[in-house]
Amino acid sequence: MKSYIKAIIIFNKNGEKRVVPLEQGVNIITGESKTGKSALVEIIDYCLCSTRCTIPKGKITDFSYLYTLVMAIDDNTYVIARYNWDDGSKMHFSKEAKGFEPENLELSYFVEKPALPYKDVKNEIECALGLFVTNMATDADQQGKKASLRNMVSYLFQHQNLMASKFALFYRFSDFYKRKDVIDQFPVFAGMISQEYYSDLIQLNTLKAQLKQKYKKQKANEKSTAYIKENLSPLLTDYFALLEQDFDGKISVQKMLKIASDLPEFDDTQLFGENKIAERYSELNAVLENLRNEEREILLKIKNIDNAFDTGSSFTQMLKDFDGV
Repeated sequence: MKSYIKAIIIFNKNGEKRVVPLEQGVNIITGESKTGKSALVEIIDYCLCSTRCTIPKGKITDFSYLYTLVMAIDDNTYVIARYNWDDGSKMHFSKEAKGFEPENLELSYFVEKPALPYKDVKNEIECALGLFVTNMATDADQQGKKASLRNMVSYLFQHQNLMASKFALFYRFSDFYKRKDVIDQFPVFAGMISQEYYSDLIQLNTLKAQLKQKYKKQKANEKSTAYIKENLSPLLTDYFALLEQDFDGKISVQKMLKIASDLPEFDDTQLFGENKIAERYSELNAVLENLRNEEREILLKIKNIDNAFDTGSSFTQMLKDFDGV
C-alpha cells in the first residue's frame, strides 16, 4: 500500500478556499511565524478522526467551515472532509479516480454527499489503508486489540528531533498505554504482518499448550505405570506361584491390569504343590540376601568414614595444641 497527501483544503461558509498542494515525496513548507504552518499537522490529525480539535484558535479557525484532506492511496484518490468543531461529529468520505485534481474541488462538491459520523469515516479510512488486522491476540482466550487509525497517526507524526535521531523511536509519547499500543501495532503500519499472522500465532500457541498438556499427561502416565508395575508384579508372581503357574513380569501394564482384574480362581480347601512356592521362596530369599550384603557394605563404608573423621579430628586437635606451644 502506497499513500500520500495530495492537498489540504479549507473552505469557509461562502465557498472560499485555501489550498496547500503537496507532492509525493518530501515537501518543505516555509513562511513567517504564526502563519499557520504548525496548524497543518493539526488539521491533518483532525481530518483523520481525532476525538478532539487541537487546531490553534486564530485566523484559521475563524475562517474555516470545512477542513478537507485529499489523499492518494494506491490507485485511488480519497476525499476526507470534516466540519469545524461546532459540527465536528459530521464528516464526508468519498472515493475518486487516481487523476482527481484537488484544485478543482469546490464546496458544492459536498452538497449531495451524505454526512457520516466520524467513527464510520474512521472505519472507511482504515479499510482504504489496509488496516484489516482486527484481532491482535496471541492466544485463543485473549481479548485482542485491532490496528487503529489513531495509533497509526501517532506513529506517523513523530517529533522532528526524534526523526533526526537514529537511536530512539516512540520514546516521547507521554501516555504509556498509547506508546505500548503504537509499538505493538507498528508491524501492521509498516505492512510487515497481516491478520493471517495473528491467526497463525493463535493456532501455534494453542498447539503449544496442547503439546504441553500431552507431555504432562505422558509424564504422569509413565510415573503411574512404573508404580503399578513395581507393586503389582510381585503380588501377581506370588499369586500364580500358589497356583503352580509361571507369571511373566515383563508384560505391559495394560496386560498386567487385565490379568489382575480376572485372576484364575482356586479352591483353598485343596493342597497345593510346593514346587512353585519353594521356587518363589528361594527367589525372594536370594533377593533378601543380596539386600543384606548391600546393607553390610554400606554399614562398613559408614564405619570407615567415621574412623577417618575421628582420625582427622584428632590430627586437627594435635596441630592446634602444637600451635599453642
